[in-house]
Amino acid sequence: MNIDPEEQECEVEPLYDFDEIARGIRLLCAPTQVYEIRALGVYRAGTVSGYFDADSRKAMVDGCADVSGEAEGVYVTLNPVIPSLLARAVNRLREFTKHTTGDAEIAERRWLPLDFDPVRPAGISSTDGEHEAALAKARECRKHLLSLGFAKQSLVLADSGNGAHLLCRIELPNDDVARDLVKSCIDAVATKFSDEVVKVDRTTYNAARIWKVPGTLACKGDHTDDRPHRLARLVSVPKKIEPASVDLLRELAQFAPQVALPASRAIWTGTAKSFDLEAWLAAHEVPVSSPKPKDGGRIWVFPVCPWNPQHTNGSAFVMQRADGPIAAGCHHNGCQGKGWRELRALYERTSQVDASAARPAWLATASPAIRKKFEEAIRTQNNN
Repeated sequence: MNIDPEEQECEVEPLYDFDEIARGIRLLCAPTQVYEIRALGVYRAGTVSGYFDADSRKAMVDGCADVSGEAEGVYVTLNPVIPSLLARAVNRLREFTKHTTGDAEIAERRWLPLDFDPVRPAGISSTDGEHEAALAKARECRKHLLSLGFAKQSLVLADSGNGAHLLCRIELPNDDVARDLVKSCIDAVATKFSDEVVKVDRTTYNAARIWKVPGTLACKGDHTDDRPHRLARLVSVPKKIEPASVDLLRELAQFAPQVALPASRAIWTGTAKSFDLEAWLAAHEVPVSSPKPKDGGRIWVFPVCPWNPQHTNGSAFVMQRADGPIAAGCHHNGCQGKGWRELRALYERTSQVDASAARPAWLATASPAIRKKFEEAIRTQNNN
């Protein structure tokens, strides 16, 4: 059959590479543990998920191959899950899955995941240039980690199909201390290597993180000449994998930016110990969660950001150290520059206009759904 050369150039890669899938599963999965396979955005099947034990690695590989090309991406939990989850779907994949692995359902942490993602609009594949930039950034990071004392035997470099993955083998329990250590390590790498072209994903520290299965097809958006679908692949794998020491992880974590209270904007600098932040929050009916311990002080979280009502994921906060200084802010980039002084002025200015309705100014023009959520948050706070 004659194939038009232009059509041949547009052909997508094979839907899967069976041998590469098997190689990836052997690398990522401990031989005696249970793992979840999850495929996202499967046509007419939603999220497809299943759990596989140590005796069913062949079925695991078969399942990944079957769904590759039909899903936006095929993933595996980086860390093993508790064995009881096997009962959700025993060594098979289920369509329209309702229950997937949560952080509390992870047995232990085995990998420190670093995801180098090209900056581009959401929902589309990367260009060849963007793809190569991410791989180059991951290689640069690998050299940096080696310079810090990390061994080659602990580092795995992979092509995610759109960007690059760098994994460091670790051995940590699934607890808060390990979570914070992993998060700090990722923050340290992101601070050094993120730029306007490639970003290091800072959110990959959660224990139940899923990871692209090598040998499966990354299918974000439609396959086009300039933004093709590509197979994820392993690039550099040591012959023998050895975990990095906790001391090395702690050394890396020291380069993470410290959570400090900005001196000019977010700290209340009056007679610090005499200012009762909790009383101020109550007096101005500020809708925040109950306080929790934080770095020797306390932190309150907003269900709805006071500066942007679209931020409803607990990203906004106000906190006070034990010795008095106060900070406030929101983790979203669009709220950079908002701090304690801005928060205080927002509520105190509103109180001067109408003391019985201490509401942020944006509430008047917010959608009915946002206003309802805000009022419910205030009622909940007042009832606690």
